[in-house]
Amino acid sequence: MGVRDIYRDRASLGHIPVLRGQTLIETPYRLQLDANTYGLWWCNEGMGPTLLDKATTPHIGTISNPVWSTDGPWGVGLDDAAGSLYADFGNYGDPGEGSLTVELVLDAYGMNTSGTMWGISLAAKGGWGVTGWYLVIHDFAAGALQGKVAFGTSNGTEVTSRSTTVITDLHACYIVGVLDRATGKQRLFINGVQEGADADVSAASITSEYSMQLLSYIPPNPTTRYTGKAYLLRVSLAARSSAEILTNAKLMGFV
Repeated sequence: MGVRDIYRDRASLGHIPVLRGQTLIETPYRLQLDANTYGLWWCNEGMGPTLLDKATTPHIGTISNPVWSTDGPWGVGLDDAAGSLYADFGNYGDPGEGSLTVELVLDAYGMNTSGTMWGISLAAKGGWGVTGWYLVIHDFAAGALQGKVAFGTSNGTEVTSRSTTVITDLHACYIVGVLDRATGKQRLFINGVQEGADADVSAASITSEYSMQLLSYIPPNPTTRYTGKAYLLRVSLAARSSAEILTNAKLMGFV
């Protein structure tokens, strides 16, 4: 069995062989389904225009311009080298007045962040200026925020948590946005470490009328798109703790 076959075995859980350079090692790579999971997409189908959801009530993602890669740091993943690939999940992924955690595993190998848009979408339900949530990479022609990640929620009032780390310096990364209603705080993590301070959030609902998307958002569709690889998306209607996020980062080899 080759590395390609190992990664395409969707029944595999727990320890999965991973190719690091020329060395094949065992590591628990992909996040798992648990009681808090709303949707879990491993992004390792390897062919076709759909992303299968491992959640109890599955919601299939439809991929526009699908391109699959097998040569990245985690094997099979979506490869958006052309900046035209995105997945749409329909009107799904609203936390309403509850908590939310969005987790992504990405490889930003092709990013140059030299455009003129305010953000390159990673995952979103809604976008800037409309009710919903989003994870983006700042993309300005110049400026201190260029290449940094932002997690935003909006219900008429925008609340944004921003990274101090430039994602293009990391390439491979585990990004987490947390909306914690119990504490009234919003947080952003990269590779298990919180970036920036807690942000205060509104108690109002952020239920959105727009589709949830991976590598895009509406409205507006960004003119500069993400170019890199996507390996995993997990959405939870719960606020995952800092300790759990750090544990996940360690298990996936980011720490």
